[in-house]
Amino acid sequence: MALEFSAQKEFERVLKLAEYDIDYTSDHPILNDLSRLAAHIAGMPISQINLLGPNTQWTLSSFGMQADQIPKNESVCQFTILETDFFEAKGLDTDERFKERDYVKGDLQLKYYFGVPITTKDGHNIGSVCVMDRKLNAFPPEKAEMLSIIANNVLTILDQIKSMKDLKHEIEEMEESAKKLTHDIRGPINGIIGLSQIAEEQLKDGNLEDLKSINTMIHKSSSSLMDLAEEILGAHKQDIEANSILKYITLKDLKNKLETLFNPQAETKKLNFEVKIGIEHRELKFSKQHLLQIIGNLVTNAIKFTPEEGSVSINLSLETNEDGAQLIGIIKDTGIGMLQDQVENLIRGEEIESTVGTRKERGFGFGFQLARRLIQSLNGSLDIKSEQGSGTEVTVSLHVASEFSVGT
Repeated sequence: MALEFSAQKEFERVLKLAEYDIDYTSDHPILNDLSRLAAHIAGMPISQINLLGPNTQWTLSSFGMQADQIPKNESVCQFTILETDFFEAKGLDTDERFKERDYVKGDLQLKYYFGVPITTKDGHNIGSVCVMDRKLNAFPPEKAEMLSIIANNVLTILDQIKSMKDLKHEIEEMEESAKKLTHDIRGPINGIIGLSQIAEEQLKDGNLEDLKSINTMIHKSSSSLMDLAEEILGAHKQDIEANSILKYITLKDLKNKLETLFNPQAETKKLNFEVKIGIEHRELKFSKQHLLQIIGNLVTNAIKFTPEEGSVSINLSLETNEDGAQLIGIIKDTGIGMLQDQVENLIRGEEIESTVGTRKERGFGFGFQLARRLIQSLNGSLDIKSEQGSGTEVTVSLHVASEFSVGT
């Protein structure tokens, strides 16, 4: 049964996927057994486990074929996530929606597809488990239920990975809380110890008036110490609730990941795609929280709205300070550009309008709005310069925790 589609529901769906903060450049071997099992159950040579972002289909595991990411609007799975049970396509080579796709008219020669959605507990279809064949086939209803069980297991694994990330982060935050608590209360405790020693001497000398004054000071110092401890622990508790696990990356690693992720998309449009990094702090490790999602969605938009033979570039640099580091990312394209009122609407997030890429790619502005939402959650800033017909330049500034600033 098909779900009712709306722009708001789709935006909520991609926000839900963003909560998992998945690094799509990493291998996910834990899912390989499930994709293999799906192909075995179906009796078909090819199966995949895919997640669908605002503009891209990402393959977490594939059996029977080599799979890279593809634009969401070119995938079959884009229709599966609109269903509550399954989506079946017989005769991909005669279906107007798919017959011109590379996986149909290219070497794969796919003709049959059957997929079930991966549905979160709150009802968002974030991806699919699908099986495919090079010949016409059929999928019995009883096997469809088995494929849905596999999809539920995929979600369970993703939830467990997310829970382990959150737990590890909580442990790290507890350790950091202990370090900060020890550091910040050492001085006040030493002060109280010193007052106690003075009180002991005054008691020996019988100076009761002075002893009373010292006792008052000890009481006030102890109360202040308790307030300080509660403030430190309370602040870190808020951090635990607000943030996901801190994982670290360098500029060089971030450059490599972005090239790995987006070179294929750029090559399909014959774009000149380049990632540059600043000379300073290339080896400094900093938090990668949501970076690939933020920059990735902005890059996908740039590629989408840049005609063939154009260019998309990313410039990344780090500026260090006593609180960590500031990551500056500039995404520049030679695309179709925007009018000033369009730029202002995007920055304010007032509306999500349907937009069409240079290859008629359909979109609803979700990629940009998701990036904007994540930037706001990290207290970052966003600036857009664009002129219709002359391209767009997006500048993102994010405070990122660096390894040298954590635990000092």
